[in-house]
Amino acid sequence: VLCKRYGPEIDVWSAGVILYILLSGVPPFWAETESGIFRQILHGKLDFASEPWPNISDSAKDLIRKMLDRDPKKRLTAHEVLCHPWIVDDTIAPDRPLDSAVITRLKQFSAMNKVKKMALRVIAERLSEEEIGGLKELFKMIDTDNSGTITFE
Repeated sequence: VLCKRYGPEIDVWSAGVILYILLSGVPPFWAETESGIFRQILHGKLDFASEPWPNISDSAKDLIRKMLDRDPKKRLTAHEVLCHPWIVDDTIAPDRPLDSAVITRLKQFSAMNKVKKMALRVIAERLSEEEIGGLKELFKMIDTDNSGTITFE
């Protein structure tokens, strides 16, 4: 996106960012300025050492790494994402509740300004039906009480 090249691989990247946020409560690339965020996207490393990542499966981290590969030719396709072991094999959500730190970060993330939310909405609207299906499956895994909502309790 930063290099003004758009294609289906951008949608996989966007879904990877969303998955990272859903599992950790924070974006994968962060800085105080827009140019700092761009630098992080281009050169930063994904943080899988900080909480809650030690408690998240290696399979989930592998999927995110492959979705956020900076080389679009090496990045997973939407079909490959849907066939990844974390999606296919890990069909039962863990019994333990989300870490309280993740819940706090998700609350903070949900309170971010409207411009950022609009940008995420634009990204989400570019997702294909196949990618939306994958995100729906992910949502079902997180929605442990099958209420159709994700709560912070």
